[in-house]
Amino acid sequence: MTVKCKESAPDDSPYERHSDELAQMRRPAFVCVYMALTSAFSIVTLLAMEQTSQTIELPLSGGRTLHVYSDKAQAERCADNSVIAVYDDRHTGNPSFQIENSCRITRRRERLEVLSALIAFDREHPADPPWHRSLHSLEREWAEHNLAYRVGFLRSRARSVDLDNHAEGKGAFGYFLKSAWGVVYKFVLIKQKTKRE
Repeated sequence: MTVKCKESAPDDSPYERHSDELAQMRRPAFVCVYMALTSAFSIVTLLAMEQTSQTIELPLSGGRTLHVYSDKAQAERCADNSVIAVYDDRHTGNPSFQIENSCRITRRRERLEVLSALIAFDREHPADPPWHRSLHSLEREWAEHNLAYRVGFLRSRARSVDLDNHAEGKGAFGYFLKSAWGVVYKFVLIKQKTKRE
């Protein structure tokens, strides 16, 4: 059984026409209020998210500042010539600090100053599991990343050094090569797969 809706006759009462007009006027108003509330809720959510991300500033010599961020995207955005941006990734199973655009810092004295500040930061703000790295191992890994970046070896991976626990005592260059080999191997597999198709 099919039910047909009654079509409006041209001689509808003025009251019915008026109520239809009101309904159509209310709908856009409701949509506007709904969108305004949704936008306000989104803004409050974003502000709350920003407040949960922590930033700590440590002054360095030469007018630079070391900023330690708990948010990776924020660390990537804020790295510039006067700010050394570090992402605090110690909350994972392999605790680490990632120094964004570390390839820009080429002087050993500056690297040691940044690394000493990170070690002091870790002492003041310990993490679980703990981050255990020696100053010598950290500096060597960073120098090897810079070398790889300068010679053009996987520049996208060498641009920012990731100072994680797994690299301690292993020889950073060997660890970097092992990591880089994984990238090259995946690239070769993808190339072979596309040739077959």
